[in-house]
This record gives sequence, C-alpha cells and structure tokens, in this order.
Amino acid sequence: LNVFQVERIGEIIQVDAEDDDMRRAVLQARDKFPEFHIRQSRPRPGERFYVKAPFAGEHMWIDLVRISGQSIHGHLANEPRSNPDLRIGDAVKVVVSELTDWMIVANCKPILGAFTEHLMQQ
Repeated sequence: LNVFQVERIGEIIQVDAEDDDMRRAVLQARDKFPEFHIRQSRPRPGERFYVKAPFAGEHMWIDLVRISGQSIHGHLANEPRSNPDLRIGDAVKVVVSELTDWMIVANCKPILGAFTEHLMQQ
C-alpha cells in the first residue's frame, strides 16, 4: 500500500497516495504558493510561516527561515518517526516543487493555507 505518511504535531496520519482529494489539496497548495511567498516577504506581527515536504516518505512541517530562488530553508517542526538521521529543529532545505502544503499561522491557528490539514480534519 502506497501512502502519504503525514506528520501532524504529535501524531502520524497515513493517507493513501492514490487519494484524489489529497492529490488535489497538494496541487492547490502548490498552485497558491506564490501567495505564501509574497505574504512571507511582508509578515504581519505574530505570523509564522510553515511548509510541508516529504523526507523519506514522511511529510513534515518546516518552520520557514527563508526562500531563496526555488529553495526553501527552515527547521523541522516535527519529530521524525521514520528517519533516524533527522531531529526536530534540524536545519533543512527543500525545493519548492517538493512541497505538499503550506500554512500561515497567527495566534497559534492557521489563517491561510493548510490545504492537506483541512482535508484530514473532515
């Protein structure tokens, strides 16, 4: 069984890699990434920025540090479960085309994005 192994804070949710709704959510996140990129360049007070990307099949949130060209730099916001070489807080770099979600958080709540998160909460 092919699955997206999606890390939410404190839990792992497995989603079938062939799930059409999940694929649409990922495509929506990628299509709307320019909105995220613009917004993170002019943050409002209290906003935090995250992207989700796969690491050896485990999709984890990254606390954004900067975007440089097609590279996203940040620190892992989740404790990896299936990759012993990574730890929460590790500096990581991913390519924009690999991201599977993004979100902007204010007052500890997502205010924009979180496309796959919204789907998993249904």
